[in-house]
Amino acid sequence: MGGESSETAVGIALAEFNALRAEIISHITAQTAVVTLGVTALGILVGLVAKEGADDHLLLVVPPVSMFVILLLTAENYRIWRIGDYIRNHLWPFLQAQAGPVPSWEAEVIRYRSSRGIFFKAAAIDSPAIILFIVASVASLAWIRDPGDGLWWAGCAMTATAIGAPIAVALSSRSNSLRPG
Repeated sequence: MGGESSETAVGIALAEFNALRAEIISHITAQTAVVTLGVTALGILVGLVAKEGADDHLLLVVPPVSMFVILLLTAENYRIWRIGDYIRNHLWPFLQAQAGPVPSWEAEVIRYRSSRGIFFKAAAIDSPAIILFIVASVASLAWIRDPGDGLWWAGCAMTATAIGAPIAVALSSRSNSLRPG
């Protein structure tokens, strides 16, 4: 009877693993939708200013749009990292205890990421779109260059938040990932 119980436990753990991987895919799909909407919004804003001759100050909408997109991407990245941590630190050790040593992609990913710098982890690997939106924010602020305008300073603060949030989450996830369950 112990063998059946062990097989049932492994079956349940594998079902949970499959559900968690499906949840990761849904978070990645959400990220894709957010990036698509964000890029569309940036294209419309730049198009209005360039083609329609609108006031250049309309570019001050770019930092809040960029910050919003980056915060949503960062939240999705955080959720994905948490799922990966759970798989790596709880689910996979249980499965290995039942089945013996089995290769783990989650363990390999954390070894790779921990060998890279934090900026690389926060932006270049997990979401290249983050770089695009930060560059768009900085470029729009550089184009306007009006330190006397309160909206310009608000844009600077939003750009700083857009840079800091992914780094803070990456630092947090890195320290959590390196700690055993």
